[in-house]
Amino acid sequence: MKLLIDFLLVAGILANGVVLYLLLRQRKPPFPKQILSLIFLGLFFVSFNAYGELHEIKWIYLTGYLLSDPIGYLLGPLLLLYINSIYRPDFKFSAKVILHFIPLLLYFFGITLPYVIVEAGNFALPVYLLHLMGSDLFLQFQAVYLLCYTGLSWRALGFYRKRLKRAFSHLEDKDLRWVRHLLLGIILTISVHLGITLYEWNFDLLDWSISYLSTGILILFIIYLAYYGLEQSRILLPSPLLEPDSIVSPTTVANSPSTNPLQHFREVEIETMHRRILSLLEEQAVYLDEELTLGALAQQIPTTDKKLSALLNHHLNTSFYDLINSYRIQAVKDKLANKEFEHLTILAIAFDSGFKSKTSFNRIFKKETGMSPSAYKKHRV
Repeated sequence: MKLLIDFLLVAGILANGVVLYLLLRQRKPPFPKQILSLIFLGLFFVSFNAYGELHEIKWIYLTGYLLSDPIGYLLGPLLLLYINSIYRPDFKFSAKVILHFIPLLLYFFGITLPYVIVEAGNFALPVYLLHLMGSDLFLQFQAVYLLCYTGLSWRALGFYRKRLKRAFSHLEDKDLRWVRHLLLGIILTISVHLGITLYEWNFDLLDWSISYLSTGILILFIIYLAYYGLEQSRILLPSPLLEPDSIVSPTTVANSPSTNPLQHFREVEIETMHRRILSLLEEQAVYLDEELTLGALAQQIPTTDKKLSALLNHHLNTSFYDLINSYRIQAVKDKLANKEFEHLTILAIAFDSGFKSKTSFNRIFKKETGMSPSAYKKHRV
């Protein structure tokens, strides 16, 4: 077991080193990559600390301890900030952002750093450190803290996914599904960790250490994050779609006219915009453009992103994503019923109708029709 753990730790240290080199060699890395660098730096210290502990090398253990000990207070806020930095064009470090790291600073300067100094100098531990570090409940609080931030990150992803549907007709490369998988992995890992801890509190200690499980998962975490994170580019949402007045509910809009971007439009002007949208979709078939966005459609009306989004969401009760893809699905259904397209596969017809991905086409088609594309075709026959 020790040999396996040793191999995993060395692999983790090397993987972190390579990733950090790739991230830091850029002169001016984009803001998400800067945050990613901090995440990998923290993970590097975790592997470094575990290696020193396994081989009883004190200086390696203590050096790694500086960031591995408070890693939960560091990793949680960084994940949340990473998600925000991907989608928000105006995102930057500010006083408000620094507030997320107050628990990290308090823990580091109050517990981690004093412990390292004491251990390095072979001094006696202060009484307060003896009490805190001997408390199992205190040690598990960090895991709960990370779990809370993971939940906040999950919520943020849901928020941005809804905004994406107001701006784009394809989400495959924009909704950070890989981050959701990563968050699920963190939630599962912490839940197992807390479950095992509760078991050991109430019953007997297990024959193997929880750290072995955590180490293996840590390496998978590093590999997964590196594979997707290094290639992830920013997906900047139009600023108007991030403003409060563009995300209120229809009820709020009705009761509070000042929040409605179309408040100064007369009913006839709104109807004119609606007819123009229908003309672009039904007569010019702009939905066939697989790269069609809210901004591109707004330019053809012409109007602003903000007003078009408000019209779709609050007056037509739909999103840009759902509207465009409903027309694409109808185009597929029409072609499946047309003998002129019999020589084409269903997927070829889907791509010809504006879809970019087989997965998204199948999912959207089933949502619209209640059956898979192949089942629908058989049913038509």
